[in-house]
Amino acid sequence: MVSAGDFEDEEHREFVRLEQRDGSHVVVSRAAFEVNAFATAASIRHDTPGVILDSYLDADTSLDAVELVSAGIWERIEGGYRIADQKEREFVERLHRNQVEPDGWPKTPDECPDHMEGPNSRGRCCRCGTPIPPEDRIF
Repeated sequence: MVSAGDFEDEEHREFVRLEQRDGSHVVVSRAAFEVNAFATAASIRHDTPGVILDSYLDADTSLDAVELVSAGIWERIEGGYRIADQKEREFVERLHRNQVEPDGWPKTPDECPDHMEGPNSRGRCCRCGTPIPPEDRIF
């Protein structure tokens, strides 16, 4: 990591050099690198794999989003951002499918006696994997 700049927080003064699929390199702040990781994971949990909605970002992270767009890691779309690399998007979508459709789970609410009774994640019932309305989600 390289350190530079007058930012108050350490994450914006340290930089990470990333190798792209084509062998080229981009440099982003550690803060942008972390936002990319956390936002990508959140996109899987929130059923928008590879798409980071504007509502997920706040004033502090919007600068990092611009940095990720400038570096070619994200691209701006209506309502948010999308992972720019097609292969990475396919990987994230595959992770999402594996989270939503684990083997051995019932697939419909009718097969799920405890539907929406227990803890849930990713906006889906932990037992059957069907979508839960946003107001009933615990996270």
